[in-house]
Amino acid sequence: MNILPQPLNALDILNIFIEEHRICSPLDFEADVTIILNFNTTVSDWRCARDLMRWRPLSHFLNAEFNLSLSEEQWKSVLTPARKRTLREVCELIANHCSFPTVTPVRLLGNSCLSAAVFVTLKKYLARRGVQVDNLKPSTLIAPYLNDHFSEMIEQIGILARGNKVFEVFDYASTSHLNKSFFNLVSPRVALETGSILTFRDVVEKIIAVNDPYSSPKS
Repeated sequence: MNILPQPLNALDILNIFIEEHRICSPLDFEADVTIILNFNTTVSDWRCARDLMRWRPLSHFLNAEFNLSLSEEQWKSVLTPARKRTLREVCELIANHCSFPTVTPVRLLGNSCLSAAVFVTLKKYLARRGVQVDNLKPSTLIAPYLNDHFSEMIEQIGILARGNKVFEVFDYASTSHLNKSFFNLVSPRVALETGSILTFRDVVEKIIAVNDPYSSPKS
């Protein structure tokens, strides 16, 4: 794979929301893990599925997650009335306004390296969300960052992965140590188990793999 395409369409946005629901909703006893998200899902059901905020604070968070500057009126037009508006409208609004450039390889020791470019891009996205990344290296363990910046990590990894599954394993027993933010986590404290994805290098390699149209699909 020579590049990592990043312009997101409405289906990519929907897949990001689906993956966030898969990972995050089991952490919140007020969320509904049984709801299956699709374009026809109402905003009301989406909010129940994820135990999300009301439309105004949710709109502010979505602006931050997708690096947007949409007005409250623009968000209100797709988030209310919640029982009539659908995820298709939300996803199309985001896709029409978000701008994530295609990630191209950088030169590293005379060689073209996509992994380095993806790592730098992930650092940039996390920094934009307020995460301290000055000491972040490919070998850095992801566990402390998930503990301290759970919301930002899941959203920005999901954006680079275009909603494809990065964490095949994501087990937990409690979450009191995680920042709540958009994900509204309320469960007691646990350690997170992320399977073979232990470092930022692992995350980057998996992001590239799941974006490769020639790689075998993962369930």
